Amino acid sequence: MVIAIIIFAIAIAAFAKFFTGAARSRAMIDKKIEGLLSKYTVVVIDAHDGKQIHHWKSANKLKSKSLVLIHAHASEDDISPLMPQLELHVADDFSKPIKAKLQVDYQRGNGKRTSRTTEQDRVMIPRDGSFRNIENNNWRIYEDPDFLDEISEYGFFGGDAVLTYQIDGTEEKKIRFRIGGENPEDEKCTEFIQSFPDASPGGKLDFMCAIARHESKHKNRKNVYYNQFLQLRTYKKNGGLPVWNNDGGLTPGGYGLFQVTGTAEDPQANIHRDEIWNWQSNVHAAFEIMTHQFKGSLAKRYFNRIKKGPQADGLFEQCPPPDITVGGETFTAHQAVWITAYNGWGGNIKNRFVFSKDKPCGLGPGKRWQWKPPVKPNGKTYLHLVAKEMED
Repeated sequence: MVIAIIIFAIAIAAFAKFFTGAARSRAMIDKKIEGLLSKYTVVVIDAHDGKQIHHWKSANKLKSKSLVLIHAHASEDDISPLMPQLELHVADDFSKPIKAKLQVDYQRGNGKRTSRTTEQDRVMIPRDGSFRNIENNNWRIYEDPDFLDEISEYGFFGGDAVLTYQIDGTEEKKIRFRIGGENPEDEKCTEFIQSFPDASPGGKLDFMCAIARHESKHKNRKNVYYNQFLQLRTYKKNGGLPVWNNDGGLTPGGYGLFQVTGTAEDPQANIHRDEIWNWQSNVHAAFEIMTHQFKGSLAKRYFNRIKKGPQADGLFEQCPPPDITVGGETFTAHQAVWITAYNGWGGNIKNRFVFSKDKPCGLGPGKRWQWKPPVKPNGKTYLHLVAKEMED
């Protein structure tokens, strides 16, 4: 009986701890704010983790105390990302009227594609650029209606931020900082990618994790495979900004985990803001590009043209497109075309996956089928690079 009572008491305690954890966490944050306000009149924090945000003094050297991150995962059980829960607090004994506003700016291409910067890359709370009167000495920016509307309409945002406040009509004061991003945990990112239709092991899109790993691995340090953002400890100036690759000219360049460039229908279009700052939206964009008929049905369209071509005489049916083996991985012809299409064919597919009806059936030089995809400067094809990630 005594043992049963003890076990019951432990269970009750665990139950109570589970349901009061969030409240106790908020209580701890409030206690920290109280301590900070004994030293400062105005304090800005991220209420998700209690981090105090300090003024960014040098434009060329960003310090971690002036970098607030979009959280990669809202909680241990929720792998979705979460915007910083920004709050402005004023000392309780401060009775003078105070008002504040927030502005966040991002220049496309991390400053190298300014001509592609859109109106949505500048965020103002309130949205008309005016000041918000602070009531009860506390402004929960992440609960502000304009903040919620901004997220609802255009998604996550980040960049260089300025929180401007004014006390009783005196000179305006500014707190400069950066809203950057935190990279997802490898295991949780894999779980999310594989949750898409046909992307789990054995599915026709089971190579998508490998594409993401190839596109963004080692952007910060070795053995970190999924990188949506640059880490401050590696990039002192651009820490927190998205991983971006310069594709040359005035092209949009690639962003994030999948190096998303353009849209499924227009590779030269600007990608949506949310796909830059929300790693899960970047994954969605990659799947939209891959499953769109432009890339997803390329092999089918090409093979149908061959079958229906002049003097085909059933030669395609007698010798259908062969599997392509690269390293230790074997891909169907459709998959090989599909994967290569994600990176680009560098010309017409008929000159890359060549069908010669007058040659004997088989794959290779002098055969009916020849696989001649673009070759990278390192001597590897894109299929080689993706296959390597699948092997690893």
